[in-house]
Amino acid sequence: MNLEFSRAIHIRNFRSLLPAMHGVWSIWLVATLLGVVKSEATSLAGILISVIVLFSIQPLQDLIQKGEVMLKLIFPGILGLLISGMVVVYAGFLYILIPYVLLFLFHIVLRKNFEGYLVTGSLLMTLPFPLITFLSGKGFPDILPVWVSLFLVVFHSTLIAESVIDRKRTGKKRALPLISFSILFPIAFLILPLSVALFVLLLSIGVSVLTRNVSVKTLGRSLLLYQLVFVCLMVFV
Repeated sequence: MNLEFSRAIHIRNFRSLLPAMHGVWSIWLVATLLGVVKSEATSLAGILISVIVLFSIQPLQDLIQKGEVMLKLIFPGILGLLISGMVVVYAGFLYILIPYVLLFLFHIVLRKNFEGYLVTGSLLMTLPFPLITFLSGKGFPDILPVWVSLFLVVFHSTLIAESVIDRKRTGKKRALPLISFSILFPIAFLILPLSVALFVLLLSIGVSVLTRNVSVKTLGRSLLLYQLVFVCLMVFV
C-alpha cells in the first residue's frame, strides 16, 4: 500500500511539471519538430533544451498566476542559464531573445487578461525552434523567414481558438481570425517563396472556414493538423 501511495505521489508530482492546456503541447511539439526539420544536424542538446522548455512552462504559470515559489522553478532557472550561455556563444541569438523577453514581460502584465495572456503565452511556446536551430549551427538570417512564419501561424491559430471558444461561450461572432489573416497575408508573400506562401494562405483560409462550428476537441485536433502541415511546407523554404 505504501509503495502504491508513493508511486501515485511521484506520478502526480511529475504531472504537475507538465502544461495543463493541450494547446501548449501542440505549439511546443510543432516548434520542436520545425527546429529538427530546419536543422542541418540536430544535436541532442537541442532536443534536451526543448524538453527543459516544456518542463518550465507550468512552474512559471504557477509563479505568475498564484505566486507559488517551489522546487520546480529549477527548470526555468536551468533554462535561463542555458539561454544566457547561448547569447554569449551565438552573438546573433540576442536578436531572437529580445522579442521573447518582451513577450514574457507582456505575458506577466496581461496575466489578468485571458485573451492577451493566451496569445503571448502561445507565441512564447515557439521558443524551441530558434533554440534547436541555433544549436545546430544556423544563424539569425538563416531562420528568420521560417521563424516569422511560425509566429504568424501560431498567432492565427490562437485567435481562431479564442474566436470559436468565445462564440460557444457567449454566442457572439468575432473577427479575430480575420484580423490575424490580414497580418499573415502580406507578410507571407514578402518572406516566403510564392508557391509556399500561396499554400500557407490557402491552408489558413481553409482552417478558418472549417473550424467555425466544430467542438472544442475537434478544434484542437484541426489546429494541430494545420500547424503540422505548415511544418511540412517549411521544408521547401
